[in-house]
Amino acid sequence: MHGSREAFRRSIFTSLAVAALAAALMAGCSANSSEPIDDASPEPAPTSQPPSTTYDKRPALEVLNDDMQQIYANRDTGLPVAVKYMVAGEGGITVYPAYGEDAVNQTLDAIADIVVVGETDMVAEDNSTGYIFIAEDGSTVGVVSFNMGNLEAGGKIYVVENTGGLSTLPFPAAFQREDIWSVIPDPTLLEFLTRCDAGEGIQSATVTMAEGGESKTSTSQEDIINLASALIYADITYAGEADGSATNAFDVTFTMDDGTEFTFRFANGSYIYEFPEPIGAWEYYCSSFKELPNIIK
Repeated sequence: MHGSREAFRRSIFTSLAVAALAAALMAGCSANSSEPIDDASPEPAPTSQPPSTTYDKRPALEVLNDDMQQIYANRDTGLPVAVKYMVAGEGGITVYPAYGEDAVNQTLDAIADIVVVGETDMVAEDNSTGYIFIAEDGSTVGVVSFNMGNLEAGGKIYVVENTGGLSTLPFPAAFQREDIWSVIPDPTLLEFLTRCDAGEGIQSATVTMAEGGESKTSTSQEDIINLASALIYADITYAGEADGSATNAFDVTFTMDDGTEFTFRFANGSYIYEFPEPIGAWEYYCSSFKELPNIIK
């Protein structure tokens, strides 16, 4: 998203406030849970411990396991369809998926840039990360693992450099950026945020409860601002594969001034995003999501 969160906050409040003022003038004249991500660490930082064995630098590709060698050898004809980023720390295990050729190729390129500079025997039980490559049938076809930022491959632990590309990958929640701006890869949400950022007005907001429940619509700019802000500035604290339950499920629909509608799904206190198969539905939890239906009176 262009600009900072605060700049966007000012943008949407200003645009909606202007729309509300204009409307008033016109009337006068005539918006598998998993473990918490709070303990996730930036990925991966080289260990501060010196390697026990050093040698001339060489590409990490030379030491990767056979399954990863096959992925690189066949990436032009048999690319995995998705990649999952796993973080295992004191808070437990958290997994974040990314789907599509761009995400997979970006991950492969970042790994290919890594350089091995030595070996070490330093390990930690609560500081591991990994990239899990998924085929179209849902099977795991390759894994690249790190411990304390060191590469694990072929039964050895390698000290590595040039890992900066990993921090640009599409798994931002793992880097302590838990806000909805960077966590949820829903293109519908991104378009909505972009249009709000551009100052487009929102005509109405509707909350519809699941299974024949009540539907409430408001054109009040106060309601719209409150509902849009509660969504846009939510801080995601959990993420995981949806378990199929739909406790307190509801939809929120924003209708823009040009009539375009943006509908977002919620259940179990989470934003629900449906990745293409084989990833499937994912839940992004924020405690404030439970209160969204109550914003419109």
